[in-house]
Amino acid sequence: MRYAISSSVKAQSNYIKLRINAVCCGDTMGYMYFFTPRRCESTQKIMYANKGQALMAADKSLRERGARLWVYKCDYCGSWHLTHSNPAIRKYCDMRSRFETTKPKSRKRGYKPRLR
Repeated sequence: MRYAISSSVKAQSNYIKLRINAVCCGDTMGYMYFFTPRRCESTQKIMYANKGQALMAADKSLRERGARLWVYKCDYCGSWHLTHSNPAIRKYCDMRSRFETTKPKSRKRGYKPRLR
């Protein structure tokens, strides 16, 4: 009798463990499923519906992989994306004109600057 009680308790505890795993994984069968995220057609980056979701994904990336990511709103699809480059620095670079960032070049063929 004692053996039968302990085996039924053990079976119930295994069942509870399976149910807890199923609830944590979000699946009723206890198996994990893979979510395929939607991607932007122009940039091929994962689309987030709002800034909060994108910030949570960036925080998760920092905790799990140590990669610091920033969020920005896409000009093409209107959703939010993650990027490795700081958008504040990119905006500053975009404000400067192309001619300010490059040196003037000669149109002569084979031009070499003089050494003084």
